[in-house]
Amino acid sequence: MRIPIRFIAYFMAIALLCALSVSYVAGQDPDDQDPQSGQVMPPDPNQDPQGGQVAPPDDHPQKSKRQSEPVVVTMELSTGLIVGEEPLRVTYRVLFLQGVRLDEATFRQAMAPFTVTSIAVGKRSAVPNVKDAEMVPITYTMHLGASDAHGKYRVPPLKVGYAYDEVTIEQKVTRQGSAVSHPMNVEKVPIAVDVGSDHDIGFIGDRRKIFITIRAESSVLLMNEFMPTTPAKGIEYLSAFKPQSPFVLLEQSRTESLQSTYYVVAWTYTLAAYDI
Repeated sequence: MRIPIRFIAYFMAIALLCALSVSYVAGQDPDDQDPQSGQVMPPDPNQDPQGGQVAPPDDHPQKSKRQSEPVVVTMELSTGLIVGEEPLRVTYRVLFLQGVRLDEATFRQAMAPFTVTSIAVGKRSAVPNVKDAEMVPITYTMHLGASDAHGKYRVPPLKVGYAYDEVTIEQKVTRQGSAVSHPMNVEKVPIAVDVGSDHDIGFIGDRRKIFITIRAESSVLLMNEFMPTTPAKGIEYLSAFKPQSPFVLLEQSRTESLQSTYYVVAWTYTLAAYDI
């Protein structure tokens, strides 16, 4: 019998280790920078502090107001942390009932303080498991300026106009309105560490990969990638990483890409467990 091994707890431990041990030197401490008025936003109660998205509370939990709305706009962020002028992809999904006419001119809007580089409007499609409903995805690619201060920024909501006809025996009335997505926050930071894996569950002997991706501003110097002649105590060097038992390190590789205001370093570790 092949016994499954849950890798996810180990990956979470690696993520915590990286978050604690990735040291850097920057040209200016982000805590010493003055936030720019009107751009840095306070924490959003609808946003997870770890960068995920949390659905806003419903004012009427027994009967959602959205059940009677002909159009609903949702928002999804590609990341909760951005570095330098790194692009942020925001996907707005416009869900609407059949028979509703969308004002497609409202699909394209300014997103200050972000600079929009592209807007892609997808094809209409049916909403799974929802009767007589369709959806249009709209993806914005945007970024902050290199000189913008570190801190939280509000991603503007998208406001979509619409119209539909109410037909009765006596008359036809055209109704108009607009739907707005809930705003969310992202945080600009000097460095961010992402940890992932190809699978979180495996069997004895299976090869599983851990991905550690470090995104850092050009002025940031990583100090724990390669072990120096005199290693510092309490620092885990990425090039000398050794997994804990029962895992065995089979391979490791490193890639690096440079952009104008930031760079990305990616380490890949291939592990296996041969005994438990």
